[in-house]
Amino acid sequence: SSDGIHKIDRSLLSALGINVNGLNPNHIHVFGNGEGSLPELNATPYTDDLAQNAISIVGGQDGSFDEGDYILFYGHGPHQWYPNGTVEFEQRRNPYSDKSFYFIQISSSLPAKIINEIDYSSGVESLTYTSYDFRDVYENDLVSLVGGGKRWYGELFDIELSRNFTFSVPAIESTTPARFRVGLAANAQSSAGTAQKYTLNGTQVFQSTLPVAPYDFNRSVVNFSAANPSSTLTLNVSVTRNNATTLAYLDRILLNARRNLVFSGAQFGFRNLTLPDSSAIVKYQLSNVNSTGFVWDISVPHTPRKVKGILTGNVFKFWCEKYYREFVASNGIGFLTPAAIGRIDNQNLHGL
Repeated sequence: SSDGIHKIDRSLLSALGINVNGLNPNHIHVFGNGEGSLPELNATPYTDDLAQNAISIVGGQDGSFDEGDYILFYGHGPHQWYPNGTVEFEQRRNPYSDKSFYFIQISSSLPAKIINEIDYSSGVESLTYTSYDFRDVYENDLVSLVGGGKRWYGELFDIELSRNFTFSVPAIESTTPARFRVGLAANAQSSAGTAQKYTLNGTQVFQSTLPVAPYDFNRSVVNFSAANPSSTLTLNVSVTRNNATTLAYLDRILLNARRNLVFSGAQFGFRNLTLPDSSAIVKYQLSNVNSTGFVWDISVPHTPRKVKGILTGNVFKFWCEKYYREFVASNGIGFLTPAAIGRIDNQNLHGL
């Protein structure tokens, strides 16, 4: 259900009905596309069939998948982030599923696809990144306002006309404004006397009227920013209506901000939107990294690469060309755990 580094161990394989006794970890293969919902246009490129994912085998050098051995792979959740220009991100919601699915195949005839190392340990930088583009979204799919379709809405503003939504952004870069985009639907027949107000940490930052819908519901999207953001961002959304029959539903709250490259938690993804420049080298500088930590370059789908950099004290540095890239940093200890579903019989979808 989430993007991140996932762990496969003996207990997970056993829960899937796989005999782990004497199992060679090089015979374990992970398949899955992690591309969200299929595109509606046939001309849109997508991965045909199931893609094999590169994995990292921890332990198992003796050719046996023993207790304490495990496999790591990068799995994508059902919803897809993508750059919206060069300053912010958008999320493409999967309207059909809240989970993405990966498959394990046990085969001695298929070559293992192993995560390789990429050498980013030196360079002469023209720019140093000590922060990155942070992104987050709040969206709760609870109700369809038309009894179907792909757009679902969340919290109702009726009896409760004011609600709080809190975002946590540890080590936020306070010198860069936090940008919000909020979608909301209402059935107000007139905008007179209505309002949608947005207050961040006690300070009102934006106000507009409710969207007008003469016959049904209408949706509005508002954009606003807040200077000097703090690491805890509590956004209050309040609705003023001109009639007791007026209802409003929250669609989503999208947040784009800058966060300092300070490690916290078990893992986190980072990136910088930038205009490509193949002649320029940038340096990433990540602090508070422990000795077991590592960074993967996950820019190439299904093929993460372990970043070879330089760890000095608790500061990890690496250099790469100035392109938009996606990375994930891990403390080397805490990983996501996939939910076991069960055995799936082989299928020939092309033969249907």
